[in-house]
Amino acid sequence: MGKIITFANQKGGVGKTTTAHIVSIGLKKKGYKVLACDLDPQANLSSVFGVPVDGDMVSIYELFEGDCEMTDAITSTESGVDLLVGSLMLSGADRKYSATGDEYKLKEALEPIKDDYDFIIIDTPPALGVMSLNALATTDFLVVVMTPDYFSGKGLDQLQGTVETTKKYLSNPDLKINGLLLTRCDRTNLSSIINDDMEAMAKSLNSKIFKAKIRQGVAIRESQYLESSIYDMKDTAVLDDYKAFIKELLKEVK
Repeated sequence: MGKIITFANQKGGVGKTTTAHIVSIGLKKKGYKVLACDLDPQANLSSVFGVPVDGDMVSIYELFEGDCEMTDAITSTESGVDLLVGSLMLSGADRKYSATGDEYKLKEALEPIKDDYDFIIIDTPPALGVMSLNALATTDFLVVVMTPDYFSGKGLDQLQGTVETTKKYLSNPDLKINGLLLTRCDRTNLSSIINDDMEAMAKSLNSKIFKAKIRQGVAIRESQYLESSIYDMKDTAVLDDYKAFIKELLKEVK
């Protein structure tokens, strides 16, 4: 049965999509069968995988509307990772999917195909709305992606509250924040001080900070601009950091 890993943080710009993308490809390169799920209404994960998000592409929106089967909304990417295609139509999801049970749409959709994958990676939107609840209701392993700064960690109490609500009311009793992944790290004294604060924050959440930390670097921006994988750029420090994180993640999840 595939393990479901969700990358979350209600703050944008912390590297959730980048992390979901790189981790998905990294796991595929290790021989695992991987499905990436794009729950963000901006559909950036689909874009970085090279999948056009337009009216001709069957997506998660049609799936949630009941207009297609799960297999119809999944497409293969050049990386070998399968993708549940995102949709700009999800921008109104919190208004549209407000009925009791709408938090289970993704869980119900994944159930028939979960055993077909070793890992299912979920990229969530920068908000704690119905799309994030769909991810939390089904996930086995929750990683909070955050930069080492005050504002990135400010909303963690709210996220923890949402986790507790999900445990109690959305039938995922083992859900917890399994770890914090720090991205865009540098070696300044300020970052060192903030990292110490992050350690205390993780402890208060009964969680931890992953040993692997993702350095600040231009390689990610360059790969996004070129619409290529960071793996094609080979010897970059950021890629080394992500490889270390994937190795650590596999030890935790398996």
